[in-house]
Amino acid sequence: MMRGQFAAVVLVLVGALALARNLGVFDFDFGEVLRVWWPLIPLCIGLILFRTPNPEGRPSSTPKGALPGQDKP
Repeated sequence: MMRGQFAAVVLVLVGALALARNLGVFDFDFGEVLRVWWPLIPLCIGLILFRTPNPEGRPSSTPKGALPGQDKP
């Protein structure tokens, strides 16, 4: 999933959860969830950045001399 699409999906999910809470669909404390699960935010961002292709077209986790899809010598 591209970085822009990921951000869009996150915004839609957060908005849908906030709307459902405001409409009384469920009783949910966002503050408590954020206090407990905040480490997932930088973890997910780091994983996304790790797998995002760099300007040379290869994933940032691929060593500089290797091409994607090739085994290391």
